[in-house]
Amino acid sequence: LDGGRLKVPLPALEPARYLVVLRSPDGRLGPPAPLELFSGTGYYLPALAGASWRITQRPFGTFSHWGRSIHAWDLAPVENRLVAAMRAGIVHAFDRRQGQNVRSRSFGNYITIDHGDGEYSHYAHLRSGTFLVRTGERVEAGQALAEVGNSGYSFGTHVHVHVTRAFPIASMSIPFRFADLENDRASVVVAGNRYQGGRLPKWQGRLGFAEWWSEGLTVPRGTKRIELRHGAKEGKAGFDLHAVSPAGRRYTLPAAQAEDSLRIESPEAGGWRVWVQAVEGEGLFWVDAEMRR
Repeated sequence: LDGGRLKVPLPALEPARYLVVLRSPDGRLGPPAPLELFSGTGYYLPALAGASWRITQRPFGTFSHWGRSIHAWDLAPVENRLVAAMRAGIVHAFDRRQGQNVRSRSFGNYITIDHGDGEYSHYAHLRSGTFLVRTGERVEAGQALAEVGNSGYSFGTHVHVHVTRAFPIASMSIPFRFADLENDRASVVVAGNRYQGGRLPKWQGRLGFAEWWSEGLTVPRGTKRIELRHGAKEGKAGFDLHAVSPAGRRYTLPAAQAEDSLRIESPEAGGWRVWVQAVEGEGLFWVDAEMRR
């Protein structure tokens, strides 16, 4: 005993729910007691920083969180429909073009993130056609992935998230905690994760006359300015640069202008699209972006 607590050495155990039976010095066995070992790594709520979501089903939920999904969470948006990465890692995107299908226990359209330490987080029932990331892309905690949806075995707009120790989404889930969930019993929660932004990798590609290129760009809440720069790497090609906000507002930097950057002050938070169109000739282009908070 140590300070009124019984300390018992345990073998190395993976995160899971166990039943523990203690034997007293006189040989008597105590009643089985549950022991839940959580992942030692902090995960964040799967929403953009500051967004409010409602927890609709917790681990051990009687509706569908049993079996391999016993440690899963379901959340529905109160505001902002973008699902965000709970931890940094490498994306594996599975947009299967599915809608709702209650006859098949399917996760619908989903994203899996490999965190590089043997753990994988999964984001299910996403809306097809809204993915902002692609397979092989690295994302940071709090970075937008896609819009919440109602695909697969789902009875309302929500995201189903769980963590596993194997890549397949149908693997056995493990217990984990949200680092920004201050009240375990709260029904409406506010995400506290923080994607700090900063300089993004430089994009590049080749376009012929009148051809388009497009890429998604996640803008976190609180961003004060976006600055997009672009140019040609070879030849005499000319490229127009466009940025489209989540509400559909378009910002344009024509190739004919002398400026080499497009600055957007107080940008709307959410999923933006960056477009490049070749308006003269053919050649290689590059685009990079910087967000200031």
